[in-house]
Amino acid sequence: QRIVKAVQLDPQTARVSGFALSTAMTMQETTEFLTSGNIQANEFDAIICSSGSEVYYPGVHTEDGKLSPDQDYAVHIDYRWGVEGLKSTIGKLMNASDGEEKHEKTSPIEEDLKSSNAHCISYKINDLSKVSEIY
Repeated sequence: QRIVKAVQLDPQTARVSGFALSTAMTMQETTEFLTSGNIQANEFDAIICSSGSEVYYPGVHTEDGKLSPDQDYAVHIDYRWGVEGLKSTIGKLMNASDGEEKHEKTSPIEEDLKSSNAHCISYKINDLSKVSEIY
């Protein structure tokens, strides 16, 4: 809030500056987060949600008052979006061990439908012991 207010106080800076928020959260989660900090979505020029899979411009609303996603951006992503190939590859990677594929009945991950959308696949980890450390 302080940064936004500081930029708005200087007319020269305010004329050429803008703010975009980029997050892995869904738009609903982002709105709730901003509200909890007493920040209005319209303080941003663009809000990028769901790991870059949705772009919103706070001046564009639907009939029910919610922010409307940029449909041109969605079409652009959809052009080469291979969701089934992605899901298949992730499944193979999660079930591979030392270069060999194993066939387990239960996967260490499952799709998080609440956080997924048409262009963003989110997963929940069911078995933390299967997660390798990255250091």
